[in-house]
Amino acid sequence: MPTPPIRTIVSWSAIIIALLQIPATATAQPGDARKIEILYPERGGTILALPHVAIILQIKGQLPDDKLTIWIDGRKLPDKAVGYCAICAGQNPAILVEEAPWIVTEGRHEIVVQLESPTDTTRLEQTYFVDTATPGMTGLTGGPSLPSGFAPSRPAARVGGVLGESGMDGGGWLAASTGGPLSLEAAARSPAGHAWKLSLSPPQGRWGLGAGQIANDAFAALSYRLQPSTVSLTAGTGEGLLPGAWLAADLSLSLATSRIKYPQSSRDFFALVDLLHLKFEWAEGGQGSFGASMQHPYGWEASLFKLSQGGWRLQASLTLSLR
Repeated sequence: MPTPPIRTIVSWSAIIIALLQIPATATAQPGDARKIEILYPERGGTILALPHVAIILQIKGQLPDDKLTIWIDGRKLPDKAVGYCAICAGQNPAILVEEAPWIVTEGRHEIVVQLESPTDTTRLEQTYFVDTATPGMTGLTGGPSLPSGFAPSRPAARVGGVLGESGMDGGGWLAASTGGPLSLEAAARSPAGHAWKLSLSPPQGRWGLGAGQIANDAFAALSYRLQPSTVSLTAGTGEGLLPGAWLAADLSLSLATSRIKYPQSSRDFFALVDLLHLKFEWAEGGQGSFGASMQHPYGWEASLFKLSQGGWRLQASLTLSLR
């Protein structure tokens, strides 16, 4: 049998290679690689403090002509709400709270992200929660040394440690909450025993009413907050070693930074400032406590308080949302 000429073999080889490359070329179009992911928060996840950046996106295969549209709770976000913050999101696009503060009100939210091109549309739907209730040194939600009327709206477990000036007047606590509109909080504290509180505070509401005990002393507290929770105020009453009456305030510095027109180069600095809260307590008889805390959306908090009795306290705590 005669051997085919080399020219014929080369020609047929070129045709076969070309045919094999046709499917590969067809699947290599940029539009076919489009993918949208929400890196933070996870699906059904909880944002545990007021953030500078609420949502972190990852978009693959986006072309210059593609149109990105985002709705949260059925409300379209303005284009300027999508930006970048290196300290918060690296090189990923993110949703800036300062441009759309209503996306971090307490409770449940629904987000829809749509990437539209001339040939196709990619769409992602997801839910997330916001729960900014943070603990004081009692292990219960509230100020430095006294509870508020609020409680976590999601089931949560907490752990905290307190260090005093001498290193001997500190302690620690473990706490848990059932979440929901009617939430039960309980804390085991060292060396002061136990504390518990039953709170009525609808997740998306502005009012919270709580009553319970610290050690064997009963208390009741009524609280009010803005939405988002940049300001919260509490009036309370107690018996035994607790003040007969007290007032407390919690102020987020994001309330001020949202009104400052700072350059883009300062965004990382103000992302940290937004995490800071100032806390004050005024008790019957002229006693008062004050301090500041840094609260991170992932659930950790570091606080420094000056108490009316007992000097300075440093507290570190971690909240884990259970779902």
